[in-house]
Formats: sequence, C-alpha cells, structure tokens
Amino acid sequence: MGQSSESGDVRESAPADAVGVVTSVATDGSVVDVGFASDDGYEYFDGTVFELETTGGLQDPDGIAADPHNLAVGDHIEVWVQSCKESLPVKCPDPVARIADGSDDS
Repeated sequence: MGQSSESGDVRESAPADAVGVVTSVATDGSVVDVGFASDDGYEYFDGTVFELETTGGLQDPDGIAADPHNLAVGDHIEVWVQSCKESLPVKCPDPVARIADGSDDS
C-alpha cells in the first residue's frame, strides 16, 4: 500500500524527499515509470525511476489527483517515499508525487 490515502496524505504533512525534473515517462501496466534528475540537494535520488500508481500516485500543484500518463519530460516534480533500497540508482517502492508549482513556466 502506498503513502497516499484519502486522509492523512503524506504530501500534505511532510516536505518532499526528492525534488527534480522528469527525464522519461513510460507506461508499465498499472504504474507509470518516471525517470528523475534531482535538483541540488537531492542528489541521492538522481537517476531513480519512480513507479507512480496510475490512481493516487500523482497530484497537480493544487493537490488534485492527476494522471501520471500526462507527465512530460522537463516537468518539475516533488516525490515522497517510505523507504528505499540502497542501490545505484536508489530504488524506492510505492512513491507518491506532486507536480511542482511553476512546472509549466518556461
């Protein structure tokens, strides 16, 4: 079970674990694989591919459910994780994400 639920969503109660830019988007069944390049200070997560559930895995900047299929390379996202396996890149099961404010600004 992921971190997102109807009540007590971690995205509303804690700062993001990772902040960065989408580098790729690929569909794999009920998840969307999102490649990630970290912003400064979040290098631990650089190169990670986050598997976002198609239901509840992504919010828009206003906290409204969004379809991760609509993410595009270059979008800025914030990601929350529970625990990660030490590897290179790191692997984090059941992440939840939010499109960061200003993703559409160029």
